[in-house]
Amino acid sequence: MKRFVLMTGCTGELGLRVLTQILQAPVLKYEKIFLLVRSSADQSGLERVQKLLQQYMGPLESRRALSVIKVCEGDVTRNQFGLEQSTFSDLQRKTTDIFHFAALTKFFAPIADLRRVNVIGTRNILNFISTSSRVEELHYISTAFVAGRHSGFFSEKDFSCNQSFNNPYEQSKFEAEQFVRFFKNRRIRLCIYRPSIVVGEYETGKINDFKMFYQPLKLLSKELFEVLPVDINTRLNLIPVDIAASMIRILSSIKGRGMEVYHITSPSDIEILRLISLASSFFGFKKPRFCKSDKKFLEKFTPVQLRGIESYLPYFNFKARFVSKQTQQVLKLQGFQFPSIDEKFLLRLFSFAAEKRIILYKLKKNC
Repeated sequence: MKRFVLMTGCTGELGLRVLTQILQAPVLKYEKIFLLVRSSADQSGLERVQKLLQQYMGPLESRRALSVIKVCEGDVTRNQFGLEQSTFSDLQRKTTDIFHFAALTKFFAPIADLRRVNVIGTRNILNFISTSSRVEELHYISTAFVAGRHSGFFSEKDFSCNQSFNNPYEQSKFEAEQFVRFFKNRRIRLCIYRPSIVVGEYETGKINDFKMFYQPLKLLSKELFEVLPVDINTRLNLIPVDIAASMIRILSSIKGRGMEVYHITSPSDIEILRLISLASSFFGFKKPRFCKSDKKFLEKFTPVQLRGIESYLPYFNFKARFVSKQTQQVLKLQGFQFPSIDEKFLLRLFSFAAEKRIILYKLKKNC
């Protein structure tokens, strides 16, 4: 049977990497790749895709790729994705596989906005499947941070642990995954992928979206904080974007039935003290002193300091430890090997961020 895939969120960092890996495979798995893409203020959906493919694949390869791609300019949050009836019906007749990457990732966006994209958008995908007789696989991208404020180990088997959440984003992704987990249509293969902190490519550090990992380091490099509330036992799980994409692509190609949950995480974590110390040495900024977090201490921050760092403080004091034993076992059977998440890798991330002037070197003062 010919296979047709529908992808949302393919202009995002991780979705784009999975798309390009699918396109560059020796044998193309899909007859046609439908991309649901929103237009921007100055570009159509097709122009956005063309620009990104040229950037990551080069002119020749991107032109070949566009021959098997159909860009459907729409929005996953709208009824029938905001598409014309003929286009929507064509998708329903043909689609056999779905990759749902589309999400709003702003931590403290209004919960209504986050739910509109993350929850309602996911529900619309599930409704699409319910009214289609052809869809056989759904690959849904969640986040490892559905763990919220859970303390201790959090594995692929874990979900609802009576946890509270660090921000509205985590809550909205938990609610969206809940919809997927309780989806009644068990004739399809349903895979849930939970990435941890997605950072630049393993060998080059290359990335376009400098968010979660990079912004706190940028703030620290400005030396705005003499003291920070940091739990010295906190460990962060970083996953290079190209490695995360490879994991998803490999796991999605395995035949299966029912629901499967995979942690798109690294087998080893990075100690937060080690990370900050290395960044301090590399960029030349003064490392702040650390203290325990409490409300009284936060009251000492100026409005500017609090506004800059507030979103990230929960991750300086993060209690959950992601376990990926089951995912690792499945990937090992496919011949996949995890690269080392070590200081050399971190330095490559720092170098790329410095090259793009996201985090600036501090000028050395003459003694």
